[in-house]
Amino acid sequence: MLQPPLLSSLSQQCSAVLFCVVVCSWVSNPPIEAVVFAWGASEDHQLGLDTEDNIDSPKVVESLLGLKFMGRSFVGCPLIGGSRNTLAIDAEGGLWSWGWNDRGTLGHGHRELQRKPAQVEALAGVRIVQAAIGGWHCLALSDEGQVYCWGGNEYQQCGYVAAEDEPEQQQQDWQTSNAGTATAKSDPGLQNSVDSSGNGAVADGYCPGGGVNEVNGYVGSSNGANMGVLPRARDILVPRRCMPGLKVKQVACGGMNSVVLTEGGEVWTWGE
Repeated sequence: MLQPPLLSSLSQQCSAVLFCVVVCSWVSNPPIEAVVFAWGASEDHQLGLDTEDNIDSPKVVESLLGLKFMGRSFVGCPLIGGSRNTLAIDAEGGLWSWGWNDRGTLGHGHRELQRKPAQVEALAGVRIVQAAIGGWHCLALSDEGQVYCWGGNEYQQCGYVAAEDEPEQQQQDWQTSNAGTATAKSDPGLQNSVDSSGNGAVADGYCPGGGVNEVNGYVGSSNGANMGVLPRARDILVPRRCMPGLKVKQVACGGMNSVVLTEGGEVWTWGE
């Protein structure tokens, strides 16, 4: 029996809508463990395949088998590839990293190469919903809108980092006094840390002596004086809260800089 053209068209549309609904739900909330394939350059073990040989065709990352990943959202992706390292976010919001680590870019508290995926223990108990990789540093965003940063920090690309022993109220007081005000202070030695209105907004004294100009591999003050501090000395080896007080909804990294979008629609940038 032939279907009238109109009914046939409606049937196709309903099938398409049902397909989209089902597929979208699988994307945002995968029902089973995903199988990850990797290929390409592997000299820094960024593929997680425990080999330094280049991989010419897709190969299963066996160390990730059985791991259920976070679903894909408009801004969040469960796998984040850098040039020399890789991040992954599991279904519980746990962050995993592997690859090159000379600058502490993996957040494991050391600088050793990570041949296979390993969970970032410093973020245990924090539900990560988005992450980004820069040149030497990383940013991660929690479901509560808090940004965490780690890795290379010679250009303050990790922004204002809360000290481990700094009281929460002191962090909030700093942010309240600096965020979105035309009189926000700027350390003359701190590179490009501004809010959406173009005002400098950094923590006074965060970088004693200024220091972002590299002189023969050292970090100098803004007037060019060599302070004798190696860039590696500024590395942050485990994730720390960054820009406390900001309620963030999206993060991104450049090579030596960072950008966040707040829930209020403000864009904050810092670094070189």
